[in-house]
Amino acid sequence: MRLAQIVYIPPQNSSREIRLNTDHFENLQNYIHKFSALGDVILCGDFNARTGTLDDFTHVDPFLNEGNLSTITVSKRFSRDPNTNCYGRSLIELCIENNLVALNGRTKGDLTGQFTCNTYNGSSVVDYAIVAQELFPLINSFTVDYPTEFSHHSCLNFVMRIKTPKYPNVNMEVLNKPISFVWDETKKQDLYDVMSSEDTVNKLESLFCEQNDADSSLVDIDVIVNNFSEILCESSLKILKRKKQINKNKNKKQRQK
Repeated sequence: MRLAQIVYIPPQNSSREIRLNTDHFENLQNYIHKFSALGDVILCGDFNARTGTLDDFTHVDPFLNEGNLSTITVSKRFSRDPNTNCYGRSLIELCIENNLVALNGRTKGDLTGQFTCNTYNGSSVVDYAIVAQELFPLINSFTVDYPTEFSHHSCLNFVMRIKTPKYPNVNMEVLNKPISFVWDETKKQDLYDVMSSEDTVNKLESLFCEQNDADSSLVDIDVIVNNFSEILCESSLKILKRKKQINKNKNKKQRQK
C-alpha cells in the first residue's frame, strides 16, 4: 500500500506560521510514524524548505550495514538552488531518519533540480515530491511544469509503476457532480466581501486548525476537504448564480429518436 500526503508548510517566520505555533516537521514525523506501518509513504507539496544539494540519505557501506538501512542505490541529487534554510535542514533530517528521498534533481525528467517557485524576489526550490527509498526504483519520471500566471509555484508531476488490483462484480458508487457557478465579473467585489466576511473567515480558521491535529486520520482529511468545499459553495451561492446541470445522456437519447 502507498500512502500519499499533500504537504503545505507556511514560510518560516511568516504571520501564519507564528499564529499556528506548531512544529511542522514534528507533525510530519508523527504522520510518518503512524502510517508507515500500513505502507510506503509519499510526501508531496510546498515545504518552504531550501535544501540546496545536501544529501537526503545515508551512504551505506555494504560491509558494515546490519540491515537497518536501505541498500537501494540512490543517485546524488542536484539543484539549481544552492541555498539552504532552517526548514531545508529539518527536511533533510526527516528524510534521513525515515529512509525517504526527494525525486527533485535526480529523476528522469528533472536531473538538474529545476526551480519550483518563481517570485519577484527570485527563484528557488521549495516544493518536493518525496518517497520511501523502496519506491524509488518504481519511479519512471518526475517533472516540474513551467511557471504560469496563476501561481508562483510550478506543478510537480511524477509517474510510478504500480499493480492495480482487479475488482470484478463490484458496484461502484456514482458521485453527484460538484456545484459550479456562472461567473459574473461585476460581482467580483461582492464575492470578495463575502469571502472576507467575519463569518467566512472564522469558519476557515476553525477548519485550518483541524489540519494541525497530528492524530487526524485519513477519514478526517476527507471530512475537512468536504467542509472546505461547503464553505466556498455557501459563500458563492450568496452572490453567484448556480450553473444548471445538463444530462448529456438524456439529450443524446432525444437526438436519436
